Amino acid sequence: AGDRVGPPAAARPAAEALDARDVCWEELGAGWGHLDLLVGRRAAEEVFPLVLDWLEPHRRDCWRPAP
Repeated sequence: AGDRVGPPAAARPAAEALDARDVCWEELGAGWGHLDLLVGRRAAEEVFPLVLDWLEPHRRDCWRPAP
């Protein structure tokens, strides 16, 4: 909610327009800025587990050889 580069009001329509089978939307509070998702003090505890939870069911697809 504190992201001035990609605020939720701008990011949500973009995420909804993606033609993806599994889109996960997680809106964080006002204390989170754009880069805080990667390098913020709380990212490892609050953001990375959400990313890992989303990635886990897809990891087998990531390593399949190209046809």
